[in-house]
Amino acid sequence: MPTFDFDDNQMPDDNKPSTNEHPGNADKHTDREDGVNTNPPERIAHHPSSIVMVIGIGGCGCNIVNYICNIGIACSNVDFAVIDHDPDFLNTKTAVEAKYVVEKDDIHLDAMLEDIVGKECRMIVVVAGVGGGYSAAVVASLCRLFQPDPDNPDTEDNVSLVFSVLPFGLEYYREQKASDDAALISKYATQVITIDNEKIKADNLDSVHYVFDEVDKRLFDMVETICQITVKRNDNFDFSDLAEILRSGTNAFFAMGNSRGSERAKLAAENLIYNVGQTEYQLDAAKGCLLFIRHSASSPLTVDEISTIIHTLFPDADNAPEVLWASAEDIHLVHNELFISAIAIHDLFVGFGKTPSFKDFFDFMEPRGKNPSEEALFSLLRTFKVENELMDYDEQIGKRSKETAPTQKIAKVVGVGRCGCNIVNGLGLPNVDLAVIDNDRHSLKEKNVSDKYYIDTDDPSMGDKIGEVLSGFSGILFVVAGMGGAYSAPIVAELCRQYQSREESGLSSVSIAISVMPFDFEKRGEKAEEDVAMIAKEATKVITVDNEPRYKHIPDWPVLLTMNHIDHFISDIIYSICSIISKYDYNPVNYINFATALKSGSKAVVATGRGKGATRAADATSDLLRNFASLGYYEFGGMKNLLLYISVSQEHHLTFEEFDDITHMMCVLFSQEANILWNASDDREYGDEIEYTAIAIF
Repeated sequence: MPTFDFDDNQMPDDNKPSTNEHPGNADKHTDREDGVNTNPPERIAHHPSSIVMVIGIGGCGCNIVNYICNIGIACSNVDFAVIDHDPDFLNTKTAVEAKYVVEKDDIHLDAMLEDIVGKECRMIVVVAGVGGGYSAAVVASLCRLFQPDPDNPDTEDNVSLVFSVLPFGLEYYREQKASDDAALISKYATQVITIDNEKIKADNLDSVHYVFDEVDKRLFDMVETICQITVKRNDNFDFSDLAEILRSGTNAFFAMGNSRGSERAKLAAENLIYNVGQTEYQLDAAKGCLLFIRHSASSPLTVDEISTIIHTLFPDADNAPEVLWASAEDIHLVHNELFISAIAIHDLFVGFGKTPSFKDFFDFMEPRGKNPSEEALFSLLRTFKVENELMDYDEQIGKRSKETAPTQKIAKVVGVGRCGCNIVNGLGLPNVDLAVIDNDRHSLKEKNVSDKYYIDTDDPSMGDKIGEVLSGFSGILFVVAGMGGAYSAPIVAELCRQYQSREESGLSSVSIAISVMPFDFEKRGEKAEEDVAMIAKEATKVITVDNEPRYKHIPDWPVLLTMNHIDHFISDIIYSICSIISKYDYNPVNYINFATALKSGSKAVVATGRGKGATRAADATSDLLRNFASLGYYEFGGMKNLLLYISVSQEHHLTFEEFDDITHMMCVLFSQEANILWNASDDREYGDEIEYTAIAIF
């Protein structure tokens, strides 16, 4: 197996103080003389212990195990659990009873993982994505602890099978990390089977949804195969035989084959051989093979068919590997249908993917380092269909307002001062609490927002009143205000300071100040910059919406239209940031990873891009880059993180050809060291338009 040495960031050192205390350990005692806390991890639900345990770790693993539990595996003696460091995310996994909050660098990690697995378990089946910052260390620790202990005969047949999901080519920046993660896990797991999203994507470039569904379905088949074989082992073999097969080589792969009719056994086996031929493996070179055969209820599997399957798969009887098989009835199969799933053990080591061949440039990009001409920007903005755009915005906001909101609000938006209150008053956002703060009682009465607060900066109890605004809320705090006046900045700074300092929020306390900068003719630019600097000391991140660069080329725009455009732009910023973590259509981002990304760097810049028709992805990318350029950003080498939200309609879903266009943009434009967190949703009302909202963190 490949070797990879642990470093301090990947594995905990029992003699090294933890930098992050586990949230469940705060009020617990220690029972051992050496002071090590052996209490179980923070547990959201309890589960019994069985001989097989399926564990999802991290965002990808938890999502897949939740999917598996929703469908259900028809065999006993199998337990399911999910592990992550974000309790809010774990609570969304409603199909899994056992949920555990675990920090990867907790000094008591080993004790926590041992408690999760239990003493009766003999096989762990772990599902996790690789290439992120969390899963690999926990998976490797779990597999290391589950290795056979020479001093404990009961553990001599312990096996750990890991299904590791590789990132998409879109996530090229995770490729080396994914390779390192897979090698690290392989050092301790009995077997690792990799699921390559890019290869699945290559089978169907049409729909992103298809690929996510296909990954879930394939992993369901893989997990069901090993669980069924393990549970039904007493029919044909014992557990030590199974363990010996899984240890017989250095690599494992999974393949399926199916057919129906009078020759279903032979044809299903040939179909499986064909599917193996599409990989880099060869079935006849396998060291051992596990077969799970499903048959329809009306046409049971026969002994002759089992013989046909094995002889078709391995015609050379003298050199055939050892084969263990199990079978089960499947009510989803039609009459005379047969389905074979195989886990084959091999000595061939297959790499973990290669860097995609990206384009070196965009034909729609300006030369890098060169400012776009005044004439080009003028032409772009003058031809922009502003009225149609605002109508589209209104339709989108109308749809958002109708969406069903869960009990737990994911964000709170507070408008401060005249500008902030006016903007928040017009927002139509689901799953979001709205509040306004001003020192003008008459203006507050006119607002349609239910939570209104009269607060004066000269009031000695100002801090207490701001605490009331934040009472009972945890999530993302957005504060919207105009800069350069005498009122808003101190209120915004105090809101962010109090929210950031709340001990119970910890890492998850994210405050985003959206500061609207004045026009040049208002002569308040210097004061506005001072306001932003004050707020930046307290907020997680400040996003400035600067009117002047956006509209200086179109002086004949109606003022009301300009103000409405600002409102819609801010609405899009808030909606997109919330959707990155809350939309479950595609790739929801772990909240803690999201918070960590926002806390990096010192500046955030937001731009949007739109496109329609057959070339909508490229056009939207071009529009996005031009909008960044209009704000003075042409180079992104110093970017720390990028948050990207992609919005389409269900009628015209996101395709992987379009995904590739986005990949090209990221590879060419953005820093190789930057972490890119993305999500997408079919949340547009109709039409073939695509919209990107990108938040670049510098």
